[in-house]
Amino acid sequence: MPPLGSMMVTQIRIFLAAMLLVAMLPNSALAYIGPGAGFALAGSFLAVFGAIFSAILMILSWPVRRSLRFVLRRKPPEQPRFKRVVVLGLDGLDHGLTEQLLAERKLPNLAALRDQGDFKSLASTLPPISPVAWSSFQTGVNPGKHNIFDFLTPDERTYAPKLSSVEIRSLKKSFGFGPFRLSYGKPDVRMLRKSKPFWSYLGDYGIFNCIIRVPITFPPEKLRGVQL
Repeated sequence: MPPLGSMMVTQIRIFLAAMLLVAMLPNSALAYIGPGAGFALAGSFLAVFGAIFSAILMILSWPVRRSLRFVLRRKPPEQPRFKRVVVLGLDGLDHGLTEQLLAERKLPNLAALRDQGDFKSLASTLPPISPVAWSSFQTGVNPGKHNIFDFLTPDERTYAPKLSSVEIRSLKKSFGFGPFRLSYGKPDVRMLRKSKPFWSYLGDYGIFNCIIRVPITFPPEKLRGVQL
């Protein structure tokens, strides 16, 4: 009669072999796949297909859109009085003091520009402060129409001061990670100055513009040209 220990070892080996055999046998699993998975797959496919189709359509239609824009745009005069116009504006520069310094020949470079072009005094706005005056210079309308009356304006909800020319709204999308919360996405930046600047009208006639460091131009608007 075999010892008891060897019998237990034999039974354990038989049990492990049976478990391994059961694990290797094919087994069917009953499962239910709802229609939502199919809709999600189809929706993802349609989104990718739509994006690719839109990109191809934009590329193929670019010559047609470019031609239509060229044909339908307003045309500038055939014989303009000037080939190129440069407008130089210096914030806070007093016209009377400038004329005095020009007469004393203390501003030779500005005098050369004056002799090659024109030098005139422009009436300011009421109130005569930078954001108001520059907004009227751009648009040709008074503060009641371009909506800029000062550097700051009261918030309609809290009466706290805020910028009068631009509104920047915080990011709405965010996710948390422990005690931290991170925002992502693109902030909403909106210009509060109304009316249309004169370079936009020039762009309507196909005239290229170069706007450099002009106040009250943020965020930049669509422009035929470049803007800094």
